[in-house]
Amino acid sequence: MKYLIIYLFALFPIFTNAEVFSDYERQILATVLILEAGGESYTGMHAVMNVLVNRSNGDLDKVVSEAIRKGQFASMKDVWGKSKPDYSPLITKALKHPSYTSALNIVKAFESDDHYYDPSMGATHFHTITTEPYWASSLEQVQIIGNHVFYK
Repeated sequence: MKYLIIYLFALFPIFTNAEVFSDYERQILATVLILEAGGESYTGMHAVMNVLVNRSNGDLDKVVSEAIRKGQFASMKDVWGKSKPDYSPLITKALKHPSYTSALNIVKAFESDDHYYDPSMGATHFHTITTEPYWASSLEQVQIIGNHVFYK
């Protein structure tokens, strides 16, 4: 009977409440939120996390690789193209930000499936209101939160 229960948990990991991200991956994601939207509200940072999830087609296993992919987020440019990127200087910078705990809590909420709404309205791209990237005219603007414009 004991082996049957273990086998069932192996078949249905959703019931085990398994963690999706390692501690280091949580720190990387929280760092992206801080460096991209640390001056924004909780909702603004939450929307940026939604952009990461939306770009990953809802697959949380792909969110970290999307966050660090070359060309995606300027805040990560110091580690692009390195065979063994060291995120610790960026994490150290983000840890000093007063909203770091909020950013980490946002990441944890996504991990625990406690993110039932998407303030970005399905966005896969965003930029600050002071810039106009080349791609903006080819996408539909769906939301403005704080100083960020969101598109899909």
